[in-house]
Amino acid sequence: MIRSFLVILLFFVAAVPAHATTLQNYQNEAQNIQSERKELKEQIEKTEEKSERIELSQKENALSGYEKAYVKALQLMGAGIEGETSNLVNQLITQEGGVPIEYLPIYKVAAEVYSIDWELLAAIHKQETNFSSITDMVSSAGATGHMQFMPKTWEAYGVDANDDGIKDPYNIFDAIFSAANYLSASGASEGKSEQAIFAYNHADWYVEDILNQVAIYKESYSEAGVSVIDIGKQFIGKSTYVFGGGRNQTDISNGIFDCSSFIHYVFNNAGVDLGNLSSVTTDTLKIQGEAIEINKMEPGDLVFFDTYKKDGHVGIYIGDGKFIGAQSSTGVAIESMTRGYWKEKFNGRVKRL
Repeated sequence: MIRSFLVILLFFVAAVPAHATTLQNYQNEAQNIQSERKELKEQIEKTEEKSERIELSQKENALSGYEKAYVKALQLMGAGIEGETSNLVNQLITQEGGVPIEYLPIYKVAAEVYSIDWELLAAIHKQETNFSSITDMVSSAGATGHMQFMPKTWEAYGVDANDDGIKDPYNIFDAIFSAANYLSASGASEGKSEQAIFAYNHADWYVEDILNQVAIYKESYSEAGVSVIDIGKQFIGKSTYVFGGGRNQTDISNGIFDCSSFIHYVFNNAGVDLGNLSSVTTDTLKIQGEAIEINKMEPGDLVFFDTYKKDGHVGIYIGDGKFIGAQSSTGVAIESMTRGYWKEKFNGRVKRL
C-alpha cells in the first residue's frame, strides 16, 4: 500500500528539494521494485501457461509504472526543478505556518481515502506534536504517537496504512491515516468538522484553534497552490488514454486517464473538489463552476468539445488558443483550438471552477 500512497502525489513531493532521508527511502524503494520486476520477468520466461503468463505480465507492467514514477521523482528531488511550480510550492512551505513538504502527500492521500479535508489533518498534526518535532511523543494524559491517540481510541480507529502488519501510532503513515479514519467517523466526512474536532479533543479552545489553523492553510494553499496546468503538463508523454480509466489508484499511478478523470486529478491536487472520482464525467463537470464568455477565457478554465456526443470531451485552457487534456489519440497532450479538428469540435462552453 505504501507505494500507491506515495506515487499518487509523487510530482507534488518532487517539486521541492528532498530531505536526505526521503531521498534515500525513494532510492531503496526503486531498487526493490527493480528486483521484483527482474524476478517476475524470470517467472514469465519459465511459465508456459498462458493465463498465468498474462497475470504475471500485468503485475510486471504495474511495477514498471511505479518504477518510472520513482525514477522521475529521484531525478527531480536530486537536482531540484526551476520554474513557477517549484516557486509556488516553496512559497507555501516556507511561509510562516507552512506545512512540511514530506507530510503533504500523506495528508492528501489520507484525506482522499476518508473524504475529509487534508488541511484538517495538517492542523491537528501541528497542534498535537508540532509536525512530529517534539522529543517525547507521549502526553501527560497518556496519548501517544505522531497524532496523539489515547490507547482505547487507537484500538478502535487505528489502521495499518503502510501494510506492514502492525498498527503503530509512532509510524507516520499509520498515525495520519488513523487520524483521518477517526475524524471521518466522527463527522468530518459529512461536513461536521467542529463535531469531529471536538471528538478528537473535548475542548472548545481546541476546536477554535484547529479551525483557525485550517483556515490559514486553506488560504495559503489557495494563494500559493500549484497551477492545474503545471500539474497536468507533467503527464505529457507519460500517459495513456483509456475510456473510463483514471478512477482508481493503480490507473493514476500508471498515468492512465480519460478526459474527465484527468481533469479531476489535476484539480483535486490543486485543492479543488470536483466530487466523487468514480463518477466524474464531462456531464458532471459541465454543470460546475461559472459560465465564461469565449472572449474572456483565462488559463485554467475548462473548455468543452462535441465529439462522440455533445460535451463529449473536456480540457483545460492554457492560453494562446491552446488547451491541455487527455486525448484518445495521444494521452495527455497540448492541442490547438484555433485550427483543425479541435477548432471544429469546440462548442463554446467555458467553465471557471
